[in-house]
Amino acid sequence: MYKFTEIIGAVLETITESDATYVDAGEGGEVLSIKGQSLAFDKGWFVIENPHTIVGVPSLSALIGSKVIDAFSNDDKIILKFDNDSVISVSLKDEDFVGPEAASYAPKKGEIIVFD
Repeated sequence: MYKFTEIIGAVLETITESDATYVDAGEGGEVLSIKGQSLAFDKGWFVIENPHTIVGVPSLSALIGSKVIDAFSNDDKIILKFDNDSVISVSLKDEDFVGPEAASYAPKKGEIIVFD
């Protein structure tokens, strides 16, 4: 289990759709375009590319203004718990990957964390 402490205490400010483009490094050089969700926190940006679920609120936008109180990942998922008892869960299962990474976190200070 990885304790995702870098995002704990962060307040969700906005949510937008994200676009990522990956180019296969192999001979084919295929281009893969991924649509995801970009969650802007006061401490950085969490981008979700794999399937995710939300419990406790009807949508991601209902989490705006909420604070992350716990965050961790295991072999199957990334979990973000909020102060309003809501949870975002991002799948890390092999069969759910739509690109090379499930999610990433780019803090305003520090190094990017990639969940792959």
